[in-house]
Amino acid sequence: MLGRLRREVIGIIWQFYNKNLSNPYFTSIESNLYLDHFALITLNIDDLLYIFKRLGFVCAGNDYIESKQNFFVWLREEDYNNLEACKSLPQVVLGYFNIEVMPINIQDIVLRYIKNLVSFDYDYFNKLFDKALSTSCDDKTFNELVLYIGNFLNNINYDNSIISCDDYLAVKKYNELLSWVLIFGHRVNHFGIATHLYSSFNSFEDFIYYYKKKYSVTIDCIKGDKKLGIKQASYGVKEIEIFDRYTINQFFIEFVWRYPICDDSIDRYNNSHYYNGFISAMLQI
Repeated sequence: MLGRLRREVIGIIWQFYNKNLSNPYFTSIESNLYLDHFALITLNIDDLLYIFKRLGFVCAGNDYIESKQNFFVWLREEDYNNLEACKSLPQVVLGYFNIEVMPINIQDIVLRYIKNLVSFDYDYFNKLFDKALSTSCDDKTFNELVLYIGNFLNNINYDNSIISCDDYLAVKKYNELLSWVLIFGHRVNHFGIATHLYSSFNSFEDFIYYYKKKYSVTIDCIKGDKKLGIKQASYGVKEIEIFDRYTINQFFIEFVWRYPICDDSIDRYNNSHYYNGFISAMLQI
């Protein structure tokens, strides 16, 4: 039942992200879509960590992006390394900020808006969760739990109308990623596509060439190499207008190519066959 719950919740997050993209970017890469990871960025890591740990995800690593004052932790299913790469759920990357090292004026702005974040109802969640995973669970309770988690993680009720243009610009000048969070809250920043799992592409560069030609998009920067075990590239989509004069990308798409960590082909279909960590200098968040 817990495995089903994980899949249902990830499904809601993916559906929210995918339906809000302005073009069908993922309709014809191949017959299957392989999701490598997704990233949520937040001003309050505690709520998100609690949710994903209760869903059965375990912490697999952490790092810090100094240029963005951004800590991040990644989580995965407990038996992730033993699962087939094409069938496992994407890893979860949670980013949060080191507010204390920021200038006082930026701290003041952020702390003011933290007070207005949508609160997570732990009591309601735990009651639903315990009932949904009990032997007497009914579909109504299970679906109610999935919907509550999904709506919270997609930040459905987040109200950014309280954010002033001056505050947004001040934060953007200092930390653009933080200004993105002020506008959108802790919803998904990007999904990463596991391009190495597509048999029709021999290299990351082959995939990027195909994708750029098909969708007429610009992807200039490829980070990483075989020695690091991973290559990544990303670009912004769904540009919207804010404050009647500025534009901002609502979402990002990231592509990932993971290299085998050994030449042994026995477990080549499992996640353990590939480098499956993250490198701070390469992340979109």
